Amino acid sequence: MQPALLLPVLFLCACGEPESEPIKDSGQACEPAEEIPYDGLDQDCDGADLSDVDGDGYDASQAGGLDCDDSNAEVNPQGDEICDYLDNDCDGLTDDEDDSVTGRIMWYADSDEDGYGDAESSMPSCEQPSGYVFENTDCDDGDAQVNPDADEVCDEIDNDCDELVDDDDDSVTGRTMWYADGDGDGYGDVTASQPACEQPSGYVGSAGDCDDNDPTLTTTCEHLADTGSVCASLMGDDDGLVPTWTGDCDTDAGYTSFGDRCYYAVQVTTFWPTARASCIAAGGYLAALTSQEEDDAVWEAASGFTHWIGGCDADVEGSWAWVTGEIWDHESWSNNEPSDSYGEDCLVQGTSGSWNDYSDSETRGGYVCEFEGVTSGG
Repeated sequence: MQPALLLPVLFLCACGEPESEPIKDSGQACEPAEEIPYDGLDQDCDGADLSDVDGDGYDASQAGGLDCDDSNAEVNPQGDEICDYLDNDCDGLTDDEDDSVTGRIMWYADSDEDGYGDAESSMPSCEQPSGYVFENTDCDDGDAQVNPDADEVCDEIDNDCDELVDDDDDSVTGRTMWYADGDGDGYGDVTASQPACEQPSGYVGSAGDCDDNDPTLTTTCEHLADTGSVCASLMGDDDGLVPTWTGDCDTDAGYTSFGDRCYYAVQVTTFWPTARASCIAAGGYLAALTSQEEDDAVWEAASGFTHWIGGCDADVEGSWAWVTGEIWDHESWSNNEPSDSYGEDCLVQGTSGSWNDYSDSETRGGYVCEFEGVTSGG
């Protein structure tokens, strides 16, 4: 018997890419139900598992694009629109464009552009509208000089919006120094002064009464003087550089005359209290400039160098007074002066003739003394 012939069996393999794994189901006919994300099942029978990347329950890949930002769980059709530059509720409107937005800031109209707004004129907005500011404490939005950061001055206006005007406000500056006129002759006692915006009863603007109990003396005393009662804290020592006054305004000796007054200029770097004491020791006082004509005469006497003159406000800040007590009714301040930077209480006439305030601890290039009772012109 012949042995059986063994034939080789060929196994054919169909090779290729494997098919993608189908969406799992329960093996039964699909019955639509609520889709559960990331479980590999198609509960809602749409042929795909829900794609909700940020996990907020809204699918950006479905028809209609329900989630407008599937990377942010706070952004979806049920989100609250807030001020953050995002379309939080996916309605195509962002921040102030959306009437449902919350968290807007209240802004206030600033008509005078001083940085403070009118509490009676406001606008809610995510972004700051043009012409509006956050502060709402301006008591006069039509005047840029009136706001909580302004200085209270004597002008019958509540400049700093604290509901106090002029003398009622302890911070007021620019008050006039008034002098008690006990005998009613129109001239006050230089040792009894009071700063005020409005003239107090029983006070006058001109001091120099040599006897405030005698009304028959109806004019100022023959010679004004610096008694040291004005700005008493600012008194130095005589530097010995001013000749003793003899009544002779000798221009050959360096004096300059103006009317019945005489001036002597000292060009030396010194302090205001020293200059004051030196003028007093010589029989005069630091020049008190009570008119523009006198102002010009003193500037010429000083030959253009920056020098001390006899004004100060050390007694009450902002209430400038002459050392003689003469009425303060002439001023020649430079722009933005007096500034009171670092406690500046002493008066300087600059090279252009205009005034500035400086501290008594600073030095200037000289000073001008004033004398009375001119007997000759030299």
